[in-house]
Amino acid sequence: MPKLYPTSIKVTHHPRKGRCVTAEKDIKAGDIVHVSRPYAIVPDCDQYKTTCAHCVSAPKSSAPLPVQCLGGCERTFYCDENCRKKDWRLHRLQCASIRDFLSMGGRTMLGLTEEYARLLIRVLATRFDEIEHENEHLADHEKAEYVEDGTPIPLVSSIDQRFDTMWKLVSNAENYSSDRLTNEFLPVALCLTRMVAVHLFPLLPENSKYETPELLLPQCTDKVLLELAEKAVMTNNTPISQNPLFTELFEPVLVSSEGQQKLKMERDNEDGSNKTISSIGSHPTKLNPATTVSLLASSLSLICKEECNSFGHYSFSILGNEYDRQGYAVGVHTSAVFFNHSCSPNVGHVPRSKIQHFYPSQTTKNTTTTNDSNDTLESPGMMVFFAIDDIPKGQELCLSYVGVQGLHNYHVGHHAGCFGSTTNTIRGQDSIDLITPQTRHCNVLDRRAKLKKVFTFDCDCTRCIVELSRYPEERHIANRLMEELRASGGAGVGAVVEVERLEVEVERRVGFYACGVDGCKAFLVPKALASIDSESGLDEFGAGVDNMDGVIRVCEGCQRLC
Repeated sequence: MPKLYPTSIKVTHHPRKGRCVTAEKDIKAGDIVHVSRPYAIVPDCDQYKTTCAHCVSAPKSSAPLPVQCLGGCERTFYCDENCRKKDWRLHRLQCASIRDFLSMGGRTMLGLTEEYARLLIRVLATRFDEIEHENEHLADHEKAEYVEDGTPIPLVSSIDQRFDTMWKLVSNAENYSSDRLTNEFLPVALCLTRMVAVHLFPLLPENSKYETPELLLPQCTDKVLLELAEKAVMTNNTPISQNPLFTELFEPVLVSSEGQQKLKMERDNEDGSNKTISSIGSHPTKLNPATTVSLLASSLSLICKEECNSFGHYSFSILGNEYDRQGYAVGVHTSAVFFNHSCSPNVGHVPRSKIQHFYPSQTTKNTTTTNDSNDTLESPGMMVFFAIDDIPKGQELCLSYVGVQGLHNYHVGHHAGCFGSTTNTIRGQDSIDLITPQTRHCNVLDRRAKLKKVFTFDCDCTRCIVELSRYPEERHIANRLMEELRASGGAGVGAVVEVERLEVEVERRVGFYACGVDGCKAFLVPKALASIDSESGLDEFGAGVDNMDGVIRVCEGCQRLC
């Protein structure tokens, strides 16, 4: 039985923010607070040829991987045949739907749309795999528990990721524009609906408890999505059997059993072999308007949930550390969606497929010791969350949704002690100088606009307050946010707090997270999470680093120690 690791964080409810993550006890800088396995993850639209669909590790080269899916989906590559075989259990359920998506206009859609379409195809494949194996009995320690208000978040998420945790994610459907729902989400939802009705449901045995396709997904309750689905299906009161859109999309399940048999034979050979896939049955699909509306609305809901809950996986190995973080994959981490955003975060997160010595430090009354056991955790597509700074009990844990964008505008005090730095400069400026107020002002406005557009909220973090307060035309916003901060006791402040104090705290926090040495745009991680090939010499070099808080950090980009 695997070791049960202690938890240090829990989900709580904030009167203004809703659900958030707070510390159950004092957390030391550098501690790992959570390791999340993905419910589903796929390589992104730019790196699918260089990122293994099974390992999902950061690309090591710009050359395409040597092994490609034999089903012709064009979007799935592997390190080797072993990875392809390991991934077949899920890929057999999604290959045809990826081909469908590309042929239904997916090739002409924006890259980000293709990414979440393929991710949700993977989600549905994982959901169906769960249905196929739902009679398998898992040990208690393998069963996933849904994290709710007031419950702890485990240090390591469960091996068993269940679809109900995906479905319980918020959708925020009311925050998306009608144009985006209709012109972007609806075409993808049609593809997902086709996947369930045409490619998945017929695989069930005839005696399955899922008697109709819509039962494979929970019912959508978002009124705006139900209305959109009904409008699409019931256009001009035309019967679905006479609606050209739906007769084309669902032809195999709207006609005779001959179409079902043809579909079965095509899927038998998708893996490039003559072997029969034992899970294929002859369960006929019977679509009617109500079934189609339900499936389409549920598919729309999945898209909304993914769009406001997915995580990008980033590296600096593709273009280099002189560029902002570079994405290579996107995943849904259902155990990690409760972290709110801050532009000066106290929690960082990095993708890893393997971590060692990841037990958090153990604090006693007078001393702090670190567990030095050989704990190793290995799993594709993990996301590791760590404390950037000391976090006292009761404080909220926040991460940045936009990476380290603009963080290099601050003087980073510890950089004079970075091993291997040739100069103490930040973007060519002497380290004692701050960037000009005009440039910093542009950054805060652009950053807040991006957060509003992508994540549908107005950021009210301490860094935004500090930056907005410097400019007369924005000062009224900063004053309002400051009053709300005082009233809520946010960021550990009381009834009286000055902007100057917040600025000191922001710059200190940024100094523990952003590199900025010699133009490096990467971020810092605790030594235990360093993604370098060899740690030989880390202790020797780290011992001489003046790192202010006693935590040795390594830059993800230039690999300097700080």
